[in-house]
Amino acid sequence: MSSCRRSNKFLAKRNGPVMIRGVKGDDEMVGVLLTAGKGVRMRPLTDRRAKGSLPLCNLPLFAHGLHILRGWGCRKVVMNLHSHPDSIISLLPDTRPEGLQVELSRESTLMGSAGGIKKMERHLSGGPFWILNGDTVLDLEFEAMLDRHRTSGALATLALAPQPEGSKYSPVEIDDDGFIVRIAGKPEAGRRGRPHSFIGVQLAEPDLLGHIPPGIPVGITNEVYPRLIRAGAKLAGFVTRGFWLEMGNPAAYVRANLRFLDESRIFPRNRYLNPLPGLFTEGEMAMVGWEPQGPALLAKGVRIGPGVRLEGGVILGKGVVAGRGCRIRRTLLWEGSRVGEGAILEDCLVGGATIPAGATLVGKVALPGEGRETRILELGSP
Repeated sequence: MSSCRRSNKFLAKRNGPVMIRGVKGDDEMVGVLLTAGKGVRMRPLTDRRAKGSLPLCNLPLFAHGLHILRGWGCRKVVMNLHSHPDSIISLLPDTRPEGLQVELSRESTLMGSAGGIKKMERHLSGGPFWILNGDTVLDLEFEAMLDRHRTSGALATLALAPQPEGSKYSPVEIDDDGFIVRIAGKPEAGRRGRPHSFIGVQLAEPDLLGHIPPGIPVGITNEVYPRLIRAGAKLAGFVTRGFWLEMGNPAAYVRANLRFLDESRIFPRNRYLNPLPGLFTEGEMAMVGWEPQGPALLAKGVRIGPGVRLEGGVILGKGVVAGRGCRIRRTLLWEGSRVGEGAILEDCLVGGATIPAGATLVGKVALPGEGRETRILELGSP
């Protein structure tokens, strides 16, 4: 890892999973992957690691972003880092897509979504570039979005989804021509449009960078874009009805893992062995006295005792141990987690902790505490 810390440039060493369905975009494009946030809403999962390092079906979130951008034709991706950067840096060598150059932009002070992009300016002068939020995983019609951006004459184009009634997120409003007229209620005066949800993908022209002040924290959707709308600049919306995942808090994160596992359009099934319908494993494993009831993903080194029941969607990370007779339902277990004999887990997340034999946990987060203790917290609601 010392070589990783000495250099901000990474070149791929081996293939990773394919996250996008095999269509290539413009091979000269650059991507921005925003991974510097503190992950406040994801606590306690982010108390000791960056949100981008959290696993989605046993692959870090940031790695999914790299594969998405490579699938869209990017040869280079610039990532920003701030909170717990080593938790991402340590995972890069084994998760980079083949042929992708990754540059790191470190932020000693969190610069905000626009300020972070401004700091990357020297990498972004060659033409339109993708901006992907670090926790965004989706199946996007990226070529159609690129065409929309190029023909609209917009300074930036945002990927949007129809907003359901009662959504807790601030809307992006577009007019009948698909141009953005308001974001999160800004500007306060002016036209109103149809509400949509921003889903974490943007295409931007290098000229956008000239509208971001250097050296200070600035937000892009809540500061820069409302100011540009007020000044009459063109910002376009691209409305998709494709699959996308929302991971705003621990409960939504668990649900997103299970949805991704069950989503045939983008889950990389060809990367795994498939010994039974719905069961995916990273290597050969003995199946003695147990059988999954519903989708299940098992990493290398998983050990499962006789009589274990895996139900309704289960993801087991590397080296997980499930003791004899335990029942695990709709639950995510990170690398190194251990479940004692006869324990019952339902709608839980176990983050490398040990669950005692005979315990019953429903809707909980279990994380390592001090010494050999296990912290048990409420998972909450999505």
